[in-house]
Amino acid sequence: MNAAVTDRRSRKTQAARARIIAAARQVFAAKGVDGAAIIDITEGADVAVGSFYNHFASKDELVEEIAGDVMRRHADLLASRHEDLHNDPAEIAAYGAITLFRMLRDEPIIRWLVYRPEIFVAQFKRYVSPTAWKDINDGVAAGIFTQPAQPSQLESYMAWGLAGTLREFLEHGLEGASARYQARIYLQTLGLSAKRADEIASRVEDLNTNPGRIGKAD
Repeated sequence: MNAAVTDRRSRKTQAARARIIAAARQVFAAKGVDGAAIIDITEGADVAVGSFYNHFASKDELVEEIAGDVMRRHADLLASRHEDLHNDPAEIAAYGAITLFRMLRDEPIIRWLVYRPEIFVAQFKRYVSPTAWKDINDGVAAGIFTQPAQPSQLESYMAWGLAGTLREFLEHGLEGASARYQARIYLQTLGLSAKRADEIASRVEDLNTNPGRIGKAD
């Protein structure tokens, strides 16, 4: 088999996988993850049911793939806003907490995943933690954050705590499960006073809908 044929087949395989993922996102949004059947996804992707299993061993594996993509997009978004946030570690941390909470709260895949917290935590540690730790270390170096005494425990606390908070929000709509509240608690965990943490969380709370406010006091 020549290289051109191999390359063409590879592109077709990648295109089919992308269609399956795109179709799954639409089906999950319409029916929820539990209500979605694989045949719904394959029909939406215009592929045979058998083709699905060439890419994913199960619906759960597909869900994990999409969840990872959601968290990767958050990391990319945060990295792209550092300059807008004046490279201020505290504002970056608050913005990261707020955008992550909102993104996960509104994503059908994550709403399913919080009931499988071990998967949620694994994906969080894989895709979110590296960016978060870089920002935390920058804040420690700048004298803004306190060096975490037990980094691995803090990472687990953040991941499991976020999963639990999202679940509480979905089930009860608790006021404490707001994006601003999550940012404030996160900053306090990193050593900021309650007053300072609230000031920063308030300042960056609406940046998703009003980017012109980035880095500006109310």
